[in-house]
Amino acid sequence: MMRQLCLTIALTCIAPIGAVAEQQAINDGIYDAYDCSVPISDQRVEITGNKLAFYESSCDLSNPQSILGLERTTIFDADCQGEGETWTTRFILKQTQDGGIAMMDETWGDHYARCN
Repeated sequence: MMRQLCLTIALTCIAPIGAVAEQQAINDGIYDAYDCSVPISDQRVEITGNKLAFYESSCDLSNPQSILGLERTTIFDADCQGEGETWTTRFILKQTQDGGIAMMDETWGDHYARCN
C-alpha cells in the first residue's frame, strides 16, 4: 500500500515536468489586435506552424511547453528578427474561446481576433 502511494505521488510530481505541448495548441491563421478589415495592419500576426510573422518582424518558435492548469495555453522560446535586428524572447499563446488568440511576452500582451 505504501509503495503504491509513493509511486502514485512520484508519477504525479513528474508529469507536470514532462508536460511538453504535444502539438501547438494555437490554430494557424491570420489574427489582428484591432481591425481585420484593413489590408495592412501593424497589429496583425500570421501564425504558420512554429512561425509568427508580424508587420516588420518574424519569430521562429521552439521548445513549446504546456502551462499546467491552462488549457490550450503554450509558452514558447522565440528567435526573432526584423528591421535589421535579432533578439530572443518568450511568448505565451492561448487560443481563446472566440477563436482568437491571447499573446503575451515580457513587455506586452494583447488579444487578437481571428481574421480568416
